[in-house]
Amino acid sequence: MPRSCLDLFTHVEGKPYGFEFKRTDVPKLTPSMRIALDDLNLRRLFVIFPGHQTFSLHERVTALGLGVLNKRLKALLR
Repeated sequence: MPRSCLDLFTHVEGKPYGFEFKRTDVPKLTPSMRIALDDLNLRRLFVIFPGHQTFSLHERVTALGLGVLNKRLKALLR
């Protein structure tokens, strides 16, 4: 049984993805994120935070600022 807990776990085209939501301005890779990557065999983990940039925390973990996400969603919804 997995030891992991994510804020959101989903499958896209049969592949597992995870999402974590953080209130910090500079998110960091945590031990629980590493466990989730391994236990759930995540293809990718996205850390959503209240910023305006996107950067890598690990080869399969991306920090995605809400400002960037908002712009991408607006473009998709047009």
